[in-house]
Amino acid sequence: VAGVIFRTQQPQVDMGFHNAPRRQIVVPLQGEVEVETGDGDTRLIRPGMALLADDLQGQGHKSRFRPNDATTLFLLLPDDVDPSQWRI
Repeated sequence: VAGVIFRTQQPQVDMGFHNAPRRQIVVPLQGEVEVETGDGDTRLIRPGMALLADDLQGQGHKSRFRPNDATTLFLLLPDDVDPSQWRI
């Protein structure tokens, strides 16, 4: 891990389409994050779940935080990490 960020978002914040600033793992600690991709696919990420955000180019994704304040942990991955090697 190249870095760690904790962020608290106000409820009902809709960030519009944006790209991940770098490859990172997003882990909700409190509240929920609804993530929508450019093709309309929507996922609800809750505490105990993790999301690999690696859409560094293109349309990106939308993030909505609900229903209350959401606290999220971002694990910043080194540039040389290849997630395709990971096994779940």
